[in-house]
Amino acid sequence: MYKNHLEYFDKFCKDKPKNIALKFHDKTLTYSELYEKVNQLANYLIRKGATRGHLIGILAERSLHTIISMLAIHRIGAAYVPLDPTYPKDRLKLMIEDSGIYFIITTDHTSEIFSDLKIEFIHLEKLHSIIEKEDIEFDPVDIEPYDLAYVMYTSGSTGRPKGVMITYSNLRSFIELVPKVLTMRDDDIYLFTASITYALSVRQIFVPISQGVKLVIADSSVIQDPIDLFKLIRNEKITLVDFVPSHWRSCIVKLKTMNPEERDKLLNNNLRRIVTVGEPLLPDLPSEWKNIFKHPAQIVNIFGQTETTGLISSNDITDMKIDTSKVVSIGKPIPETKIYILKPESLSQVEYGEEGELCVSNSCIAKGYLNNPELTASKIIPNPFDHGLTQLYRTGDLAKFSSDGNIEYLGRIDQQVKIRGMRVELGEIESAILKADHVKDVAVVTQTREKYGNILIAFLAVKNEEEIKLDEIKQYIKSKLPPHMVPALFVTLKELPRTPNGKIDRKALMEYKVNTNGLGSVENKIMTDTEQKLLKIWKKLFKRSSIKTTDNFFDDLGGDSLLAVILFSEIEKDFGKNLAISSLYNSPTIEKLSQLLDRHSDKKDFRCLVPIRTGGKGMPLFIVHGAGGNVLIYRDLSKYIMENIPIYGLQSYGLETDCEPLTTIEEMAKAYIEEIKKVQANGPYFLCGYCMGGTVALEIAIELRKMGNEVLFLALLETYNWSELPSRSVFDKMKFLIEKFVYHFKNFNLLSNDGKWAFLRIKTYDLKKRTRIWLGKFISTLTQIESRQANSMIRQAKIWKLNDKACFAYRAKYYDGKITVILPQKRYSVHSVPEAMWNKNYAEEIDLIILPCYPAGMLVEPFVQELAKVINKNISKVIHPKVSIKN
Repeated sequence: MYKNHLEYFDKFCKDKPKNIALKFHDKTLTYSELYEKVNQLANYLIRKGATRGHLIGILAERSLHTIISMLAIHRIGAAYVPLDPTYPKDRLKLMIEDSGIYFIITTDHTSEIFSDLKIEFIHLEKLHSIIEKEDIEFDPVDIEPYDLAYVMYTSGSTGRPKGVMITYSNLRSFIELVPKVLTMRDDDIYLFTASITYALSVRQIFVPISQGVKLVIADSSVIQDPIDLFKLIRNEKITLVDFVPSHWRSCIVKLKTMNPEERDKLLNNNLRRIVTVGEPLLPDLPSEWKNIFKHPAQIVNIFGQTETTGLISSNDITDMKIDTSKVVSIGKPIPETKIYILKPESLSQVEYGEEGELCVSNSCIAKGYLNNPELTASKIIPNPFDHGLTQLYRTGDLAKFSSDGNIEYLGRIDQQVKIRGMRVELGEIESAILKADHVKDVAVVTQTREKYGNILIAFLAVKNEEEIKLDEIKQYIKSKLPPHMVPALFVTLKELPRTPNGKIDRKALMEYKVNTNGLGSVENKIMTDTEQKLLKIWKKLFKRSSIKTTDNFFDDLGGDSLLAVILFSEIEKDFGKNLAISSLYNSPTIEKLSQLLDRHSDKKDFRCLVPIRTGGKGMPLFIVHGAGGNVLIYRDLSKYIMENIPIYGLQSYGLETDCEPLTTIEEMAKAYIEEIKKVQANGPYFLCGYCMGGTVALEIAIELRKMGNEVLFLALLETYNWSELPSRSVFDKMKFLIEKFVYHFKNFNLLSNDGKWAFLRIKTYDLKKRTRIWLGKFISTLTQIESRQANSMIRQAKIWKLNDKACFAYRAKYYDGKITVILPQKRYSVHSVPEAMWNKNYAEEIDLIILPCYPAGMLVEPFVQELAKVINKNISKVIHPKVSIKN
């Protein structure tokens, strides 16, 4: 009879029954206790009709119950399907229906959202007393090596998740191979941090318990807080941990902000090995860990896939001299594993040092993809280098061998690309477009355009060319996908080009010549007089020969807040009407703006409150302007704030009309509270502001508390205690300007190539528009020439100066609540005096959060996404204090 991996677990249950196997919060289970609970649940599952070969869902986060469930399912020879309760309901339903799950084990109330599915849920906590009565021994079940152990779903290029089938043979081989690379000792204590839906969880669970090692389960909220995480590591005497590089980076950034003495105490722990996995490892992380923190832990960078059970190569970089110019190598194959780098078309081996597709062969390669034999046949093939006696998995990763025999990971060779620094799965876009009317085939590719960098172009084969409406398709796609995934151009073809073997010829499409003017291509519609006038203004501003009335000022054309000032000056000149610049939030196209102009009266009706997003049933978030006075700087941030939260901006008086600007922070707070009360009469309130805006938000919060209102969330974004800063000398000002360039470069250097081009365009544009404002003021002062555009620029420059003066004159009062201070990982020298930092003299509680970016970067893509995650997490905490929110 074949013995699965539980043979190793059972051995330790017999030999070391009193050793601690699992710990979660304050609860522990010894190996003998775990053995009994696993058998009791296994017996209960058998009585419920479960048997060898069944697929059983586990809908739960990390807990003792979760691991007991996995082991019990394996005890009866069945396979588990991990389901993360934080996933969207539709995605979970698709996985449940695709896998044909027999029933689902869960630990909480999450099953209620699936009441429409005809599937039974086993609630372990509700059934605790019943399961406890089951026999603590279990009669062995006959299983075969190629029976499934689990099915794990990963994102698919078709837009549907794909189920990777791992057998008992795969799992046992994996458990036997891993300790040969990542050795374990009897006294090791392993930290379990991964979601059970990720391959990392397989190594974190089954390898330790097969080695008789203690496993400590980390709570989600602890993982998200670096200080709490390292307290857990210290207090529980953890010796082995895994880090995804981006998570490790956030921990290092946070630790660097600590007092060195306190940090040393925190890092005086038992940690002996850190494994990095899941993302390319940049060299600064291990370098800082060793050179700044001087921590002795071994550092191993590993590489693997769900289809290989999670590990194919490793690189111990503890004592290596790290090349800071490139990504850390993924090392060499683990034992009993062969890695090939092949030409994707011919599957012949490349010359040493050349790039090719990384392919792997060992006993851990998956059986295939559930219900998808075509994908299985294309990705898992007979190994041509041993006459087909073993399997070869084509990873779709691009790699090459370096001169020292290590493997350098170079990215993906399939349809994953980077747009604006963000990874995009082209198949997901194509899947969305195919759902639009009259589209019979589609291919989305990237092309490079001067001034735009990489852009997405969708080529459509349509059922009836006369009926296709590209504008409607684009609007449809915008409603389904985030902005960076919406193609810049849509091109219709009679048929898509194909290669001789029938595949879409994507190379031909990437070289297909599409007129650059197509970025604002001509539309077939009769424009109104207002639209024609606006079109003329927009073409002049953007220096484009062709723009659509449906092109978005921001997303499609790259407009920004400073260009908006010029736009509305031109509108006032040509139409004699004064619209609020904030109108662009809800009317960002010529079509919508013309409608607003046609119904707008000549009466100037100024409000400092700007509705940025009015949808959602939650309590609104109020965001205060920076020194520039307008709130368009928050446009990218607003896209990533939770959808159920309305967002309102507060911008400076006098920015868009001739009314006098406010000159003190106290005046601003009083005026803005009046506007806030029109939207939300009573608390609790959510407030935040960037730079100077954080100062105003603080004063608003203080005044609201005096009125008896509750403020649940107050965030100061890159805001300092300005009045405590020393006066600046000419040298300080020059140094500040130099540092601006340096930190812009450092933000730039954190990005991918595509992200770098986007960042450069944004910053160049920003500099040009700021220069226009100050130049306009200078020329007007010298020549006394007046124009609407000059006056608008002068007005903004004046407000900027008054806001700066008010900010530095403001003396912060004590706030009897919590302030969330969000800062970049470095500060300008002029802001680095200790007095400028918020402390317990100014608030009851200070929560300092450091983002992995440099000054003036947190509102820019892609860093703004990290900022939004922090805001979402903190708002979720105060709305649902007992719920752990995953980013």
